[in-house]
Amino acid sequence: MRLTGVSARGLLSFADFSLDLSERITVVVGPNGAGKSNLGRVLELVRCAVENSHRSTNEHANVLATYLAGRRADLPAEGLEVRLGFELTSDHERDLLVTFVRAATEYQLLGQTSGADSSKIEAWVSRQMTVDKLSPLFRGSIVVSHNALRDGQWTVSVDFTATASRRQRKDFRWMLGPGHLADAIVALDDLGTATTGETIAHRLLGKAPNTSGVPAAPSGVFAFTRVLPKARRTASCAIDLGRPSTQNARRLTELIGVDPLGQGEHNHQYGLAVVMATILRESVIQIDDARLRPGETASKSYRVDDLHGPAENLPRALFLLKNAEATERPRYEGVGRRSGSSAAVVSLTWLPPIHPTTPSTDAPMSCRVCSSASTLSSPSPARRSAKYRSSSLERERGKH
Repeated sequence: MRLTGVSARGLLSFADFSLDLSERITVVVGPNGAGKSNLGRVLELVRCAVENSHRSTNEHANVLATYLAGRRADLPAEGLEVRLGFELTSDHERDLLVTFVRAATEYQLLGQTSGADSSKIEAWVSRQMTVDKLSPLFRGSIVVSHNALRDGQWTVSVDFTATASRRQRKDFRWMLGPGHLADAIVALDDLGTATTGETIAHRLLGKAPNTSGVPAAPSGVFAFTRVLPKARRTASCAIDLGRPSTQNARRLTELIGVDPLGQGEHNHQYGLAVVMATILRESVIQIDDARLRPGETASKSYRVDDLHGPAENLPRALFLLKNAEATERPRYEGVGRRSGSSAAVVSLTWLPPIHPTTPSTDAPMSCRVCSSASTLSSPSPARRSAKYRSSSLERERGKH
């Protein structure tokens, strides 16, 4: 996945911000407070919102709540919105999306029939719904928005452009959730007015699928316009992976890591949200300082005498390890490498002592834990003073 652009409205420091991203590398330079770190926050918001659309958790809800708290006081009437432009560039990403559309189409065409021969449907889908014909879905924007009302909720969608009827280019929105339009495709012109819902199987057959008799395969040649909704209508596309009866469905469970026999995994339908969440998780690597989200506090000051606490005291353990003999240095650096692979980071800051030989209880140490790559750092020689080599700490260090 290549990110093509990012925009934000009414969030954090962005009243109305837009940035096109280069195909190679984009460098953002600016003074403190210009909003550079907020670009990383915007990306985190999109990732969290897409994950939440796929599988809602308290953790996701708490993260989204912190961003809602970061809305601007001069929020426009239409609410806050973030857009992340993307293009699926790898064969794996495109294959994942195509497999989902194929599997969902087969699921809807088969309906509630059990044990029916699906070979004709599977053959038509594999032959007609090719990578090239589904290519309009490979480029678009992930849109995350909130109306900032007390009873409002986050909405997540994928916007894309496709050739509709009469060879006209038209903008569509594939809703990821939540709400009654979840997993539905709707023309942007009809957003808010579309009321009649159909499935893509209905669109392909020209009528509702037969839910009791022998399922029928679509006829003719497939074109992407055949799954797009008609005016003031929606077309839904989702699949229940509790019964992956086709080859595409079984392959989809492997690609997204779902066990159809696992407890709690197959009791709901899967929509495009699981595809986008998987692609973001696998293809977009975010490396930044991951500063605090709006309203969060994650720093605490310790006094020097706190270093004499129990062995599991993290500041004390890191202090002793960092200031131990040279032979212990690899262990200290190893902490940084291991922290880089987890969600936790510990950043220690040591303030200069008041007296060069006596530990001062007024010299604070700040320990901050956040989600980022490891930033464990050693103080400069000028900041290492005789205070840290006092007899009491030497005795403590000798025990480890």
